Amino acid sequence: MQDPQALVQQAEKELTKSLFHKPNPGAASILFSQASDVYRKRGDLNNAFVCCQRGADLNVEGEILTYLCQDMANLAAKLNKGAECKQYYIRASQQQQRVGKFGEAAQNLFMAAAYCEIEEAKTLLQQGFDIFKVENQDQRGVVCLMDLIESQINSKLLQQAMQLMDVARSVLFGKQEHAFKMDKLSLYSVVICLSLGDTVKLDEVFEYFGDFNGQHALFAQDLIKFFKEKDAFYFKETVNTFLTKLKLPQEIAALLRGIKIEGDLDL
Repeated sequence: MQDPQALVQQAEKELTKSLFHKPNPGAASILFSQASDVYRKRGDLNNAFVCCQRGADLNVEGEILTYLCQDMANLAAKLNKGAECKQYYIRASQQQQRVGKFGEAAQNLFMAAAYCEIEEAKTLLQQGFDIFKVENQDQRGVVCLMDLIESQINSKLLQQAMQLMDVARSVLFGKQEHAFKMDKLSLYSVVICLSLGDTVKLDEVFEYFGDFNGQHALFAQDLIKFFKEKDAFYFKETVNTFLTKLKLPQEIAALLRGIKIEGDLDL
């Protein structure tokens, strides 16, 4: 594995002007990207982010800038840079739109929405759906959003997942073609609220179910009932019963099994 600091020094050398050398930002951005990759493989995300940012700030148009912008956004999220993540995902989206990667551009707008206030998040989400619509891929937009939410849940980014689910419901709620997916999201929200102990939000998200006789809503209803009644036995029975009926992400199942009630035994 190459020495990342040596790669950084080479990049800096490429940017130096001398009698016999003209600055080459293209070569420098590639070297910064390589250094970032090495740092990331070593687990040094802070230096990986710095190198990525230095490469992106050179603004060398083309594939390398697209890669650096995406990498910078992903690293910012892993480093929990909070509101900063929004600007990095938006920049990645803008760059991908320039090079014709519209699906990836829309997904990055969805990612940015997870780090915004609700109204701005709605706008970004709608912009993402609009991109998919122009590409005649309306359904793919919803699938990508669901995949992203499940990915955030799997990465234990529960607050960001809740934010996206809230926004998704506000944008898609009431549209019959998305009813089943919205009920899945509502169930995920109930599980996360229970996991976080947020009983105030719990009653709010339950109202988002479109089909209150559907399996997802019935499961959520029983979970809430037995949780509030502090009935650990029937809560556990409900979890075990519905986990055999519904295909849920592994992390949602893990969250369910990790919810504790007074007098509870391990689920």
